[in-house]
This record gives sequence, structure tokens and C-alpha cells, in this order.
Amino acid sequence: MNMNKCLLKVWNIFKEVQIRSLIWYLSILYLEFVFCTLISKTISLQLFINIFFSTIIISKIIALLTGFFKGKIRETINVIFLFLLGILFSVQSVFCKIFKTYFSLYNITLSEQLKGFEGETFKLIIKNSFYIIIFIIPLIILFILFRKNKCFLERNNINNVLYLLITILLWIGLFKVYVHNTRNDRYSDYELYNSVSNVSLNIKRIGVLNNYLLELKRCIFGYTPKVVDSISINKIRDDNNGEYGENKLDLDLDDTGNYSIDIINNYIRNEEATYKNEYTGIFKGYNLIYITAEGFSEIGIDKDLTPTLYK
Repeated sequence: MNMNKCLLKVWNIFKEVQIRSLIWYLSILYLEFVFCTLISKTISLQLFINIFFSTIIISKIIALLTGFFKGKIRETINVIFLFLLGILFSVQSVFCKIFKTYFSLYNITLSEQLKGFEGETFKLIIKNSFYIIIFIIPLIILFILFRKNKCFLERNNINNVLYLLITILLWIGLFKVYVHNTRNDRYSDYELYNSVSNVSLNIKRIGVLNNYLLELKRCIFGYTPKVVDSISINKIRDDNNGEYGENKLDLDLDDTGNYSIDIINNYIRNEEATYKNEYTGIFKGYNLIYITAEGFSEIGIDKDLTPTLYK
């Protein structure tokens, strides 16, 4: 009999906690998958797994935090949280539609560059207001439906708090194990969370909310991107052995009497040449332009203005 009572109590706690966190779980899932469908138009198994794990963890953390309040206070906090979630996804969507690239917390520091374009920017926001509506209104409707449930607005008791803490830690542990197991893959979850800083890639692989949280963590605690070990010229020389000759042009580097030019000529004369390889010159005679850029954004690609790059 005591065992039955104990199981029933555990079941009631489980059911109550699930109802408390369900609104957040459904809200975040809705936001992520609407964004995937309308904006990024990208969905993969990697993205689904990340959203699945993170949504469970985040929804339970919010349920735990809001559960320390009750009644009207908790109701107000829930509305604010839902509104903020909608705003975060709306900002990302409208920014992407206007600037053809994803919003990063770093962009906040560039707000000074928009001075003089406030009117035009406001018009573009109004033009894309559909995305604000679709990310906020459904959340309010969901809240109205849930607020009729009594336990949704009640304060957490000690049993609920303990249950939420245990399940949060358990899901975080499972998530960390999954991420760690991907550490040997190229652009794996492990790399994205630990050593790669690429907002576009993060949103397409780990989700919008995960990217926001990752950026916030790096802003607060600092972040040093992974540095790929460079290969020295001497190592290339040892491997090549000069079989294809050196990369040297027939240049007139004699002294000219011009101090500035002579400095450059002297530098080139004394610079050690690299070796050619089997691929050197294979595009000779072709109109090939090779662009090396420190950073590159989708905003530089346009179907009409740069059709070749677009292809």
C-alpha cells in the first residue's frame, strides 16, 4: 500500500511538472521549426537533435525559475518570457530578410552605422512585420489556453524543485555525452560549441536559441577560436624537393636609386621562394579569379548582380 502511494505521489509530481514546462517546450519547438521552414529553410538530423535536447533543458529551467512565484506575479513573468522569446526570433527573422545574413549579438555594437538610415530601416521592419506577428501571436494564444490549468500558476513546492533539478542535470549530462561523442567529426556539434565561431553555421546546425545562448556565454566569459596549426614553408620544401621548380618571376630587381623601391626590391631578392607542385599553372589561359577574404557574408551573393558567384 505504501509503495502504491509513493508511486502515485511520484506520478502526480511528474504530471504537474510536465504541465508546467510543456508550454515552454511547445513554444520553443514552434519558434525553431517555423524559423527553419520560413527563414533558414534548412533542417537536418543534427539540427533536430540539438533542438530536441536544448528545448527540454531550457523549458525545465524556465519552469523551475518561474515556479518560485505564483498567481498574478507568475502570470506576468510568463507573459514577459514568452514575449522575449518571440522578440528574439522576430529580430533574427527580420534581420535576415533585410540584410540577407543572420543577426549576431556583435551587430549591436555596429548600431552607430545605421545613423541616417533610421527611416529606411523602419520601413523595412514594417514591410517584414509578418514575421513579428507569426512569432509572437501564437505564443500569446498558447499562454491563454494554458493559464486555465491551476497548477500552471501555482508555486513550486520542494518536491517539484527537486524533481526539476534532477531531470535538468540528467538531460544536461545526456546532451554533453552526445556532443562529446561527435568531437572527431568535421564541423561537429563539439566543434560548434567549443572551437568554431560562425553564426550562420550555428543557426543551421544547433538552432536559433542555442546560438543566442552560446553567443551570450562567449560575451560573458570570453572566447578564443580554435587556431589551425600552420604548415611551415620548410615542411613544404622537404616534401616537395624542388621537383617542379621554384615560384620565381623574371623581375628586374636592380637598384633604381629610389629609396622606397629599392627597399621592396631588396626584400624580394632576399625572400626565400616556395616550390611549385603538380597543380601549378593548370588554369593558365582561363579567366579565373581567386578571391581570398578574411570574412564573407551571404549578402555578397545576388542572383541578378553576381549570377556566376550565385551559381
